[in-house]
Amino acid sequence: MNGRVALVAGASKGIGAATAEAFAAAGAAVVLGSRDIAALEAVAGRIRSRGGQALATYLDVTDADSMRAVVDQTRSTFGRLDAAFNNAAAGPLPAPLADIDPAEFDLGIATHIRGTFLGMKFQIPAMLDSGGGAIVNMASIAGLNGTANLAARRRGQHPRPAAERPVMHLVPERAAPEVLGSLAIGNAQHHHAEREHGQFPFSASPWI
Repeated sequence: MNGRVALVAGASKGIGAATAEAFAAAGAAVVLGSRDIAALEAVAGRIRSRGGQALATYLDVTDADSMRAVVDQTRSTFGRLDAAFNNAAAGPLPAPLADIDPAEFDLGIATHIRGTFLGMKFQIPAMLDSGGGAIVNMASIAGLNGTANLAARRRGQHPRPAAERPVMHLVPERAAPEVLGSLAIGNAQHHHAEREHGQFPFSASPWI
């Protein structure tokens, strides 16, 4: 991925941090976004200590201006955007539905659904300007299967795979079908993509 630029939303810890470090290890410049700047700087510091390029920046995925600003900062700093991982998560901890705080439920919906939408809204034009790219939206198997105490996560995660279908259908109107793809990790949505397109939507991209 030398010469490529990747954006990870929700990169302060766990899967997001590990993904950012993997992008960097593969040669990409990485933009790390989260509300926890101190944690982001620690991840970015590890990447730089290994000779990688990393930019840590504040990101609230529920806010359109914040998401737009991070994509703009990515392009102004590195000149392009080639890959994005929408991984931000928030909301209630596992609990019986009747015990969930409505404000926590609303936060989960805003983060998982609106946040994913806003990510793709601003990432897609930036990638098309660079000739294409790949978007990965993190999701949970709880979005597909009923699981005890995960009712809120099911509501927040199930629409994420559905949000990918417009990407697959709209981008071919503006670019080759394999130029931009979106899939959800941790569920069966990639099988839908394979059935509908005859291949994974970005399988022809040599840097994936």
